[in-house]
Amino acid sequence: TGSPLCWKCAPPRYILDERFAFSFFSFLWHNALSIAVGQCIIAGAVAIWFFAPKTRKGKGDKVFTSAKRVLLFHLGSLSFGS
Repeated sequence: TGSPLCWKCAPPRYILDERFAFSFFSFLWHNALSIAVGQCIIAGAVAIWFFAPKTRKGKGDKVFTSAKRVLLFHLGSLSFGS
């Protein structure tokens, strides 16, 4: 019938080779990078808000400005640190 007679005779269902290792470590690195980018965006937005003059505390798009700065100036450092 083509099917093995016992579970020991069957080929393995999952093969853990270099492709799996690459995918797994790539997942870990991307996860660490997304966490680092999120933390840096939040820290930048808080810094922009904290150092703004009192008249401009509630105005402006601080998160977008922080995200732009992170992606333009800090992405390499965050990638290297991940």
